[in-house]
Amino acid sequence: MTMIQCFGLDTNENQQVQNLSGGNKRKLSASLAFMANPTLIFLDEPTTGLDAAAKRKVWNVIRTARDAGLTIIMTSHSFSYESMEECEALCTKIGIMKAGQFLCLGSLQHLKNRFGNGYVVQVKVSIDKLNRIKDELEFTLPGIKIEDEKNGMLFCHVPVSTIPTDHVHTTSHTYNLANVFEFFNQKKENNDIESYSLTQTTLEQIFVSLTSDENENHVLLSDLVANENCA
Repeated sequence: MTMIQCFGLDTNENQQVQNLSGGNKRKLSASLAFMANPTLIFLDEPTTGLDAAAKRKVWNVIRTARDAGLTIIMTSHSFSYESMEECEALCTKIGIMKAGQFLCLGSLQHLKNRFGNGYVVQVKVSIDKLNRIKDELEFTLPGIKIEDEKNGMLFCHVPVSTIPTDHVHTTSHTYNLANVFEFFNQKKENNDIESYSLTQTTLEQIFVSLTSDENENHVLLSDLVANENCA
């Protein structure tokens, strides 16, 4: 497969560059970076402005090149959902910078473990059972905070430091996630809740937390790299 086919430009191969759409010009720019078989490529937000199908084509090329051993450094100046999604999908290591200095560097999972603020549980429950589920949740898993509720949905925050080892009301709140799953699975089996989902802190949340003016706990890059335990 030729490079223009990989990037979905084969239908435009006889067009002059000046007549290409903005999205196709961006794909062409990315394709040119790969054509000389380099060992290192820098890409600045390579899929900005592309539709979903075109974005996937570019992602596939980047993944294939990355897996073949090519070093690709991608940069982003935005913490939009699309930019964060691209970083999570393609990058094996992620660094966050502020004022020209690295705040952190590591795999996505390492950053989530190191800087994440726990987990978010979304619970769908019928209105008539809502108050009972809230009471049982606060008693059984007292460290979990119910942050919001709307239209039969509970939004709960599970801090990392709040993850009990058994269903006992405790003040230490040293939880294992298995207990959280056990509680909600039991409620679902008993038809007390309709469904639930648990998600980890997102890269966007980590980015905002680390780069905010209120955050003064900057960790040395050498400390982060030395202590990372990545697969």
